[in-house]
Amino acid sequence: MKKTIHLLIVIVTSLLSACDYSPAGSHFEEIDPNPEVIADISLNQQQDTVVAQGNLSFVFNVSLLGHSVYGYQLKLDKSILAEERSLAGSYFFQSKKYKDGYHELQLLIVANSGTGSLADKSGAEIVEVYRTWTVYVDNGPPSAVAVTSVKPEDGQLKIEWQPYKRPGFQKFELVKTLNGIRQDPVATFTDPSATSWIDDSYVGGPVSYYVVAYANGYYNGTYGPTGEYEYPLPRILHTTYNEAKDLTVTFSATPFYKNFKAYELHASQGLSFQSSERTDTTVTFPDPGFGSDFAVKLIAYPKGTDPELYARHMYSQSTIEGYGTAWGPCPVQNLLRRPQVDRFYSFQQDYIKVVDPSSLQVVTARDIVGQQYQELGYNKNVVSQDGRYLYAMLDGKLHRLSPSTLQTQERFEFVDVLPKGGALFQDDPGRGQQ
Repeated sequence: MKKTIHLLIVIVTSLLSACDYSPAGSHFEEIDPNPEVIADISLNQQQDTVVAQGNLSFVFNVSLLGHSVYGYQLKLDKSILAEERSLAGSYFFQSKKYKDGYHELQLLIVANSGTGSLADKSGAEIVEVYRTWTVYVDNGPPSAVAVTSVKPEDGQLKIEWQPYKRPGFQKFELVKTLNGIRQDPVATFTDPSATSWIDDSYVGGPVSYYVVAYANGYYNGTYGPTGEYEYPLPRILHTTYNEAKDLTVTFSATPFYKNFKAYELHASQGLSFQSSERTDTTVTFPDPGFGSDFAVKLIAYPKGTDPELYARHMYSQSTIEGYGTAWGPCPVQNLLRRPQVDRFYSFQQDYIKVVDPSSLQVVTARDIVGQQYQELGYNKNVVSQDGRYLYAMLDGKLHRLSPSTLQTQERFEFVDVLPKGGALFQDDPGRGQQ
């Protein structure tokens, strides 16, 4: 019996030894539990710190080499903003939904681990990759920027203002108001470090400047405090007559020599003077022949500006005292002087008059009562600069008058002397035939 049991033990042991398993190398592969993850996560906002003022879009793309991406989560301060099963996405961010200040934006990517294990292949083993940005929310309007200085510098005018320190800067606009007339922005700056500008068109008068600051996400800008300056416009200082009754006028000069273009001095009586020399401020006119006071306008034109603005608004005006006794037969403003023939011509409503400039007496006159049509919208009387020709519209005809006697020398039909077939009103053929 013992021999039989011993034999059975030997047989079982032999069978167990025959069933021992040892795997071959061709059926076994080692795996890396920590595979290298090469990720490319990009956001359309290039900076690491994103300034959010108003609304903006976050657009992102994901690339993970050798991995299958299961999806993404976009989080702000660990709260999920959006999640999708894709390699790209976008999110419309409305900054006014969040408090001002700094926030953490995180893009989390979920993908397979890439180890090649059975768990990886079944989706039970994953890897998470993320990238973070800082979002600075600023919902306030653009900061006001104050003009700090307006002062002359090297023949021009320099304006300085505060720097803009808040994020989200878009642009500055500098607005100029000259003598109460607001001009369109005279300069625009897209560099937040810009803090000065040179006005190359100022020659005098009250002027003010203010800065309008614009920030991203805001259509309207913020107006800053105004800076003001005034240097008197060139003005007449004094006038004198000599024994020959020549008139000398002296006026002040502008110190803004780089901006200066020209002076113009004139009176409605025919006095006129122009000069492009900044220090040329004394002018003598031959005997103007006026017995009453008259006004003279002085304009200093700067370079590169609209001359009409200065002609209408930026001038100084003075009254010059006339010599002798003010003369009454004709208003001074209606007198046309023609020195070549030593005569004045006066065109009043009912008379044409020839006036002697020395005695200021009427030499001859012609009564034209009822002969001129007041509704005509053009000059009805004219005398040439040399005094040789005088024309007047009388009873619907053009008369050439003698400059000395005012008698009619020749008559013309008005339509015969007009260009383009006598059409006076080109835009209204019907009126031209009347």
